[in-house]
Parts: sequence; structure tokens; C-alpha cells
Amino acid sequence: MSVPNAQHLASVLSLQLQFADAPFLSVIQARASIYPVLAAHAAVHAMPEDIEMLQQSVERLQEYVDDTDFMIDELRRFHEIIAVASRDTVLGLLVNALHRMSEGSVYGVDAKQRRAAVRSCKKIARAIESGDPETARKVSQKHLGDAIREYMKRAPDTLKKPVAWMDSDH
Repeated sequence: MSVPNAQHLASVLSLQLQFADAPFLSVIQARASIYPVLAAHAAVHAMPEDIEMLQQSVERLQEYVDDTDFMIDELRRFHEIIAVASRDTVLGLLVNALHRMSEGSVYGVDAKQRRAAVRSCKKIARAIESGDPETARKVSQKHLGDAIREYMKRAPDTLKKPVAWMDSDH
């Protein structure tokens, strides 16, 4: 018997949201509400190995800033590291499930946005490393707010679509 994971939670949650006819925007907004809290918690609870992983992630983001697909994957890893570093099991699992629900729904991110994302990640990582929860929260909140506004400009139809159930086997 396997232990349920974020994919299983994403399946159950997406089914509930489908029955509620919730738009995909609600998933993105929930993520944007949770990540700043996780960043603030990470600034308080991160271990040295978490800080090192965040720094390595930022270095990869800087190195591959011109590779959109890599950036999308690395940004997801960056946020997963923060979730682990927060030591908040419930919000970490929830945000990872929400993230899984949004895989494959990414709009085209231009070079300016990618560079801005790298700068934000550097600031978030620095705030976590220095133990500054308020700055980590504020920078994360701004970063994600900017991303949502850009998403609304570039893919408004995607955000309006209802959430569809995700089978936990996929």
C-alpha cells in the first residue's frame, strides 16, 4: 500500500472544485495566497540545507533565464523547496497539490518576466537566509501578484475555464 501524496490530494481537490464549477483562477489565487505564508515560515524555520538548495535553485534560474521550459520547472522546484523549508506540512502539501493542478496551463513567459522572476527569487532566498519573514512574505506576495496580473493579460480564457478532475494515476 502506498502513502497518499500531493498527487492524490490534487485528484480529490480537483474533483471537488469541478463539482463546484470553480474557475482555474481560483487555483492560481489560492497558490498566491499560500506561497507568501510559506516563504515567511521558511524565513523562521529553514535549515542550512534548505538555504543551500534555494541558493542552488537561484543559480540555476540565473544560468537558464533564456530557457522558458527550464525556468518553469525550476520555479516550481524553488517554491517546493520553500514549502519544505517552511516546515508547514499542511500548507506545503496543499500548495503542492494546487501546483500539480496547474501543470500544463502555463502561458508564454517573455524574457523580461523571466528576469523579473529571477530577481524576485533572489530576494526571497536572501530574506529566508537572513531570517526576515516579513520581507520574504512581501516579496513573494508581489512576485505572485505580478504573475497573476500577467496571466490575466496573456491567458484570460484559461483562467475562466472550470477546474477539471485530475485522476491521481496521471
